[in-house]
Amino acid sequence: VELGFAVVVVDGRGSMHPERGVKWEAGLVDTVLGDGELADQLDALDLLVEEAGVPLDLARVAMVGWSYGGYLSLMGLAKHSTRVKLAVAGAPVTCWTQYDTAYSERFLGVPASPNDDSDVARRMRAQFKASSVLAHVHGFPKEYAPNRLFLVHGQLDDNVHKSHHLDPLIDALVKAGVPHTVQLYPHERHGLRQVHTIEHFETQLLWWLTQFL
Repeated sequence: VELGFAVVVVDGRGSMHPERGVKWEAGLVDTVLGDGELADQLDALDLLVEEAGVPLDLARVAMVGWSYGGYLSLMGLAKHSTRVKLAVAGAPVTCWTQYDTAYSERFLGVPASPNDDSDVARRMRAQFKASSVLAHVHGFPKEYAPNRLFLVHGQLDDNVHKSHHLDPLIDALVKAGVPHTVQLYPHERHGLRQVHTIEHFETQLLWWLTQFL
């Protein structure tokens, strides 16, 4: 509050709220990820301002998340760059065909064979593609001031593998001319565990938000 930040945490569609459980998560099944649950986050901000009267500056919104939250932060900036000013994405999934099948197929279905041209197969391929951050790289802002995209990843991540997710994203961002900042932690896995690493990241995060938001 002293720095002028308001932190909003939204229990949106897909979150495993203890009182909603599987039924709440089911709102994402057989659909395009990074769509409905992202709308919930933005709608919540509008609700706070318009109906609850919370004095938020909606021209200065940053989305900060880790893992799926990092994915959602990326999609927020790529698909809603006029509403989301900054995105901080830690260990984000960027392409669902490169992630754990037990998770991705739970929501998007089984990827169709390239030779399968049925309506179901085409729909499955379309869902996987539309849910990938890589399909929306063109939507990221290209101005260099302010710096609007901050990527963070542990190089030992054995859940969201850097080579499968962060590296292809960086390659796509460079090809598209999208400015971004990357912070790598050589000895960290999917979640930051070492005290000095956590302190470093939180200091970086606070500085970045203070400078650019």
